[in-house]
Amino acid sequence: MRRRRWFTVVALLFVPALLLPVLLTLLTYSAGIAASRQQEAPPAQEDGQEYVVKAGDWLSKISQEFYGSTAAYPVIVDATNAKAESDPRFAKIVDPDVLRVGQLLWIPTFPDQPAIRTPTAGVVIDTAANNVGDGKIEGGEPATRTVRFVTPVDGATVPRRFDVEMAADGLTIEPAGEIHEGAGHFHILVDTDFIAAGELIPFDEQHLHFGKGQLTTTLELAPGVHVLRLQAANGAHVALGGEPYQDTITITVTGGQTDLPGVRFVAPQAGEVVPPRFDVAMAAKGLVIEPAGEIHEGAGHFHILVDADFIAPGELIPFDEQHLHFGKGQLTATLELAPGIHTLRLQAANGAHIAFEGEQYRAEITVTVKSP
Repeated sequence: MRRRRWFTVVALLFVPALLLPVLLTLLTYSAGIAASRQQEAPPAQEDGQEYVVKAGDWLSKISQEFYGSTAAYPVIVDATNAKAESDPRFAKIVDPDVLRVGQLLWIPTFPDQPAIRTPTAGVVIDTAANNVGDGKIEGGEPATRTVRFVTPVDGATVPRRFDVEMAADGLTIEPAGEIHEGAGHFHILVDTDFIAAGELIPFDEQHLHFGKGQLTTTLELAPGVHVLRLQAANGAHVALGGEPYQDTITITVTGGQTDLPGVRFVAPQAGEVVPPRFDVAMAAKGLVIEPAGEIHEGAGHFHILVDADFIAPGELIPFDEQHLHFGKGQLTATLELAPGIHTLRLQAANGAHIAFEGEQYRAEITVTVKSP
């Protein structure tokens, strides 16, 4: 009896000890399989990809590369600006003509868009099939015009720089980026024809986008007779269909000749009165703005010359109190000047601070600094 109890005690003590390594092996094997399956799981797919700007890039070129069309670059602008709201690696694109080497863009997947119906006008746009309505309310009745110029009026005479006000009836004006039924934003087409319904509205000097949902703007045009066309589009910049989304006026611009250079002051404006400490914004067309240090074709950086003449092309721009260098690729600056009248000259140079040749790389304004 005692011997049987002794065997029972031994079994209870040693059998679990013998089974423990087996159990540990099974647990380790199961964990390894789970980890392997987790590693093999495909990553979540995003709705686009990142792109780093290189020397010689511009938005329409990038658009052509990814979408097969130069006209699709407003989609990249909107997507990048949306990313910049939540991701500090992205910077907002303020001027589509200005990119920096190394700047991060977001290239969204170009989805097939479903048919969009605007009930107020009864126009159907099927951008996936590129079929558009005929601008009539269902049943054959003509649609009421839903967008219009408020000012200037048709036939008006205006100065070179003038204000424009736009309005819509039965169409919600909202920022671009998302497509909502019965909503869109404005575009002004300067001396060019309307874009066909269902087509992407280009982004250039003749096709002005108001993708923030603006109802007013200021234009500057050369003297002469100009035709302005107002056209509404959806959140993807695709033109809405039919005459309800179009308006046309003809105006006469008075004043001297205007020459729009490749580089320009955005602010302040020529003749403006500013405080002793004021902000300056600069922009360029057809020139990539990048930090100094390396010379790349089609790229350079800005300089502001304060009460000093332009530097001759091919010459090194000096570095002193009158020749302000923005060698980090800056597009904005804050200046502090003594009260009085000052002439500010904007001049672009390459990565070695050598002035470019050509009037398009120069701009000039005069400002009056008021007493504090």
